[in-house]
Amino acid sequence: MGISIEKLLTLPALRGSELIAGAAGRDNTIDGLAVIQTPSSINFLMKNNLVITNSQIFNLYPNFCDIVITELHKRGAAGIAIKVNDFLPKTPQAMIDDANLLKFPLIIQPNELSSTQLINAVTYEIMRSEVRDYELGYEENFLREILISNVDKRTLRSRALLLGWNLNKKLGIAVMRAGRRKNSPELHAVFNECGFQYLFLLQGLLVAVADLDQITTPEDVMNSRAQALVNKLPAWDQNSCIALGRCYPELVMLSNAFYEAKAALAFNLTSSNPVPVCRFEKLGFYSILLNASHKKLLKNYYDSTIGVLETFDMKNGTDYLNTLVTLVVHNCSIEETAKALFVHYNTVRYRLRKIKELLGSVSDDPDITLNLQVAVRIALWKRTFENL
Repeated sequence: MGISIEKLLTLPALRGSELIAGAAGRDNTIDGLAVIQTPSSINFLMKNNLVITNSQIFNLYPNFCDIVITELHKRGAAGIAIKVNDFLPKTPQAMIDDANLLKFPLIIQPNELSSTQLINAVTYEIMRSEVRDYELGYEENFLREILISNVDKRTLRSRALLLGWNLNKKLGIAVMRAGRRKNSPELHAVFNECGFQYLFLLQGLLVAVADLDQITTPEDVMNSRAQALVNKLPAWDQNSCIALGRCYPELVMLSNAFYEAKAALAFNLTSSNPVPVCRFEKLGFYSILLNASHKKLLKNYYDSTIGVLETFDMKNGTDYLNTLVTLVVHNCSIEETAKALFVHYNTVRYRLRKIKELLGSVSDDPDITLNLQVAVRIALWKRTFENL
C-alpha cells in the first residue's frame, strides 16, 4: 500500500522537514527508498521510490542538479529528500523550478536527521500500511506493541529514537471499556482536550496515553485529567469507569502500567461501590496482591484458598465457589444469598457446612474469616480481569 508524501511529512522522525517545491505531488505514494551516491544510481530506481541523499552527490557532480528532478520524474520516483549543508549550501533554483513544473516533491531534511533514522521510519510506516492498522500513527502502533509484547531494551531504544524519545520517557496509562464507543476523531478530540495525546483500541479497551515529561506529580496530574475526562464524557455509569496504572520513569515499564490499569478496572467493576476514576495505587493492600510482579504469589494464594472450591466444583458438579462468592457479595446474609441463588435457605446452610469441611475457615456464625473474604474478592476480580 505504501504511504503518501503528505503522510511522510507528519512522521515524528521527520520533524523539521520542509516540502519546498512540487507540493502538487504530495499525494504521491512511497513504496520504498533509494539512496543515490552517483548519477548512475538512478538507473536502478524502482517506481514509487523516495530518493534520499546527504547532497554530497551535488558537490561531486555539480551539473547533476540541472537534470536530477527530470530524470527522477521519468523513472516514476515518488519524490526526493535532500539536505542543505556544506555539500549543498543552497537549493539550486533549477531543482525548485523543475519540481514545481513536474509536480515532483522536493523535500529538505533536517541536518540532524540521519539516513538510518529516515530509512527506519519510512520502512516502518510502509510495513504498517500493509499489515497493521493504517488509521493509527507510528506512536500509537509503537505504544500498542510495548503494552502487549516483550520488547527488549535495544529494540525499544531504536524505535523510541524515531519519535525523539529516550528510554526515560514518562507516560501515563488510562483504560476504560470500549463498549459501543468507536475510536473516532470526535472521541480523540475529547481525550486530547483532557491531556491524553494518544488513544487507541486494544483488547476491547480504550487505551489513553498521556505525555508526563517535566511533570513532578504525574499520578496527581493523571487523576485530574481522568476526572476532567469523566466530566466531558456522557453520563457516567459503572461500565464507563476510567482506571489508571501507576506512572513509571521508564518506557520498558509501560506494560506494567497497562496491567495495573486493567487490574484497577476489574477491581472497580466488581466493587459494591464503584468510582468514576479508579487508581491502582489507591487499592490499598490489594495493590500489593495484584502487583504485576506478584502474579505467581497471587496464584498460589488463590489456589490454596478459593481454588480448593473451584477444583472441587469442577470434579463433582457442585456450586460451592459461587455460593461462597454470593454470600460475600450479600454481606454474609444466608437469606439474601438463598434469594440470589434461587435456592432454599437450608440449601445454603448445607453448602456452607460443606465449604467449612473443605476449607476449615467458615465459622458457625456464619461469618467468614478475613483471609477468606480477601480470597473471594480476588475470585471476583479474577473473573472480570480475565474477561477484559
